[in-house]
Amino acid sequence: MWKKDSERSDKTPESRSAASPLDSIRKDPAPVAPRPTQSPPKTNANVGIVSSNVIVKGEILGSADLSVSGTVKGSINTPNNAVAINEGGKVEATIRATKVTINGYVKGNVFASESVHIQGKGEVFGDIKAVNVVLDTGCNFNGSIEMVKKEPAPATQPKPAASPAPKPTPKPTKQPDAGAKPSATGSAQAQK
Repeated sequence: MWKKDSERSDKTPESRSAASPLDSIRKDPAPVAPRPTQSPPKTNANVGIVSSNVIVKGEILGSADLSVSGTVKGSINTPNNAVAINEGGKVEATIRATKVTINGYVKGNVFASESVHIQGKGEVFGDIKAVNVVLDTGCNFNGSIEMVKKEPAPATQPKPAASPAPKPTPKPTKQPDAGAKPSATGSAQAQK
């Protein structure tokens, strides 16, 4: 029924040269695009990355967006940038950022000057303080939420015009007797 290659009878030059339509696919497979991963919005060219095989213990300070797929224990402080906790990311820290997107695990308080978005696979165990908070269906949240009004940026807010200093009100003075002489201390009031 099945013959070994050496026993095959179809070893003619024509059968060996006949190309299969799949030969070009087998030789040069098309490159497979990597699955897109969640990352913070790119507000500048720099993005810090804590990859899935990295553990950070301590304080992360930065002036760039941060994408966490690994583990962070301590604090994350990027007050003018975005932070994304990706699926599989684990954070046991206080987070301070402009925007925070969570699709992983967070145990700690989250402070955002703009928004916090907990996506479907996100878990947060802590308090949130932000202007805008979004909880997707399927997420897990245990804590409190404090919604605050957005404060205007001090650099873009014009300074109020200086108002003139209030005029002091004159204090009533005791009128001296018409025939009184100035005191010995030399302080006499001017007479009219």
